[in-house]
Amino acid sequence: MILPFTSRVNTCSLQHLERTIQLCINNVQKWVSGSCFKFSVSKTTCVHFHRQRIYTEPALHLDGQPIPVKCEAKFLGVIFDKKPTFKNHITYLKKKCLRALNLLRVVGHIDWGADRATLLKLYRTLVRSKLDYGSVVYGIQGNENLDKLAKAALNRESCSGKLICWSDLKPKINAYSHSVWQKNWDAEGANKLHEVLPNLGEGAGRKRETAMCRLRVGHTWLTQSYLLKNEEQPFCYACDSLYTVRHILIECPDFQDTRRKYFSVTDLYRLFREVNPSRIVDYLKDLERKKKKKKKKKKKKKKKKKKMKKTKKKKKKKKKKKKEEEEEEEKKKKKQEGEEEEEEEDEKEEEFSNQRKNCM
Repeated sequence: MILPFTSRVNTCSLQHLERTIQLCINNVQKWVSGSCFKFSVSKTTCVHFHRQRIYTEPALHLDGQPIPVKCEAKFLGVIFDKKPTFKNHITYLKKKCLRALNLLRVVGHIDWGADRATLLKLYRTLVRSKLDYGSVVYGIQGNENLDKLAKAALNRESCSGKLICWSDLKPKINAYSHSVWQKNWDAEGANKLHEVLPNLGEGAGRKRETAMCRLRVGHTWLTQSYLLKNEEQPFCYACDSLYTVRHILIECPDFQDTRRKYFSVTDLYRLFREVNPSRIVDYLKDLERKKKKKKKKKKKKKKKKKKMKKTKKKKKKKKKKKKEEEEEEEKKKKKQEGEEEEEEEDEKEEEFSNQRKNCM
């Protein structure tokens, strides 16, 4: 409620404060009644701003009805609480700005996103405008210099020199960090691992090493999970042989075309000694991709079959309905024809009886 008056009272007594504010409300109500206006009592609230632990709430009335006292109230988009910390307003503002930032994340995609100028315009209109609105009221002291610097950075459209995208700097930063890491590793000459792996980044990686170790041992989830599940040993659908690591890597004829792309070895000993581990892992990944494609095709076929069955059922139902409707129409026609014949016979009998009376 916006009251068209101002009142300033310097007192420590709540009763005196209530009395002066109530007199002001009464005067405003008289002015409103004379100018054909009316205040909504349901939309009117009272907030007692204080920093005391023990306090009593004021009792104010508007048009003979008590004004409810609340802990917070929203006025022109700003939430005021009784202990003016503005925590609720800041949380509310944070949620609104995060929603707008989600939109900016979508628009600012790396591959097909907008350029820097449009993103800055969207940020100013969707996020910065909400942060600036009412910041004079709830702003934190000490952050004025940071706000000025942030505004200057946003308003600065041209910089000295050429602009560099962050994606261009990323590989250079990675190369520099890798060189520093390599220098520190070269200093560790007495370390035993330095002899095994002198150049960093050439290792296969933890996941790839664990995969290769399981392949050498012959115990993988795909081939040995039947022992944990208490099931029978799986068979290959293509050649009806046991599903083992040797069968997948060397023996299976169904994988022969993909196997030739990566290696041409007919023995596990030569495979793990001569072939690069990355080639073996890529071969297994290729098999996984083909399996996923087959599964997708099967799912599509099942969906098509289901659709065909549904369409057939619908057609059958339509045919049954048509037959029933045609049978009902035929029955109705037969009934009408029988009724018409009966009416004709009755008319003939009446005519014959009338002729006979005339002859008498």
